[in-house]
Amino acid sequence: MREGKGSTMGAAAIAPISGLEIYQELCELWQTQNYSSAKSDFDLYFKANPALNFIFNHGPCVTWILDIRHQQFEYISQNVGELVGYESEQFLNKGLNFFNQIAHPDDLSKTWISARQTWEFLLSQTPNQRKQFRFTNSYRVLKPTGEAVEILEQNSVLQLDSLGNITHLLGVCSDVTQIKQGGNFAVPIAAPVSDTGYFPAPTVDSDIGKPILSKRELEIVKLIAAGYGSKYIADKLCISFHTVNTHRQKIIEKTQAKTAGGVVQFAINQGLI
Repeated sequence: MREGKGSTMGAAAIAPISGLEIYQELCELWQTQNYSSAKSDFDLYFKANPALNFIFNHGPCVTWILDIRHQQFEYISQNVGELVGYESEQFLNKGLNFFNQIAHPDDLSKTWISARQTWEFLLSQTPNQRKQFRFTNSYRVLKPTGEAVEILEQNSVLQLDSLGNITHLLGVCSDVTQIKQGGNFAVPIAAPVSDTGYFPAPTVDSDIGKPILSKRELEIVKLIAAGYGSKYIADKLCISFHTVNTHRQKIIEKTQAKTAGGVVQFAINQGLI
């Protein structure tokens, strides 16, 4: 989290952090891992198993394998063209950065904030624990025609190196545009494979339509999502450090999240930021 460099920063405007900056931070986080050697022949595996490749290419979901050490796709099923209008070769040639070119501009920062929070959590786990988690995100991709497609992306750890670092992810993407039109739905930031891990959706009761967070609490959540810590938030909002932490505790209680990352993910899922 970013802290202000002093109380003199309190009155200054916060420069927004772009989605590309957050993506670069995430890439740096991946690249700082001390990777050991790991096999990387998944493309050959699919070529040697044409039946499995046929199933993935003709299935309802797009399947991909990502080498996070280099942010390159080692495999992506050919039905990606049907899903988002871009051919598999474009993803294979341009790598993960291609997402930054086709993502809906309004979703870019939210998506990478969610991904960064997820990876900070995963890297805090022991090597044996890391492979037990799956993580999910949702975002919009713009087809070449300009049409927006709502994507539900589900990931699991496919391979670790000998030191326990995650080297490859297995991902599955589905078009949930019609489902999402009915309203926002909650998805997990990271959950054990034995647990759905869904964040709670708003309770439907007599308080329907009432904001779950106050105006001040929402201001604080937005600053947390931008990467700022309690000291900087206190200076920016001209309130005490203690008051900020009190608000943060209430926000966690209201959203039923366990961490700051969970709060941010909840706010994104509910369309609050």
